[in-house]
Amino acid sequence: MDYKLFSQISDYEELDIFIMSLSLYLEDLDNFSLSKKENIEGNFSINMNPILKGIISNLYGDIFMDKNKMKSVYDSFEEIKKNVKIVDLTFNSDIDNFIKIKVKDFFQSKIDKDIIIRYKINPDIGGGIVIQTPSSFFDFSFDYVLKTNLDKIINIMKND
Repeated sequence: MDYKLFSQISDYEELDIFIMSLSLYLEDLDNFSLSKKENIEGNFSINMNPILKGIISNLYGDIFMDKNKMKSVYDSFEEIKKNVKIVDLTFNSDIDNFIKIKVKDFFQSKIDKDIIIRYKINPDIGGGIVIQTPSSFFDFSFDYVLKTNLDKIINIMKND
């Protein structure tokens, strides 16, 4: 796996967006005879996600690559998607990018560097977090804690 490329991906949805953007770009290369950089640059502005454009430029030095090189980048993204371990994190509302980066860094440092996070929002959990992997499920949501401890809470309140 291309870890230099993998390190640039912040979450699973972004990976899907990058793959779709590259796919559209490669289709355009098949459909059009693009020989001038101006045409390629115009094509990028239509179909290339700006974050992806920056990643490609930073990693490869130039966004103006021939079709084979761009196909190689596309294949690298596909390989990442196929080989990563996905962790679903559910929050009650959206979290900012700083927290997302910290969460990703935590999981990658403590568990495996091949983890990619898929963020979900479910207001019904009331707060906290639900963590799901292909083999495990951990519910630390306010809703779950309240439901599982409601009888204890009622008994304590009755006795106070």
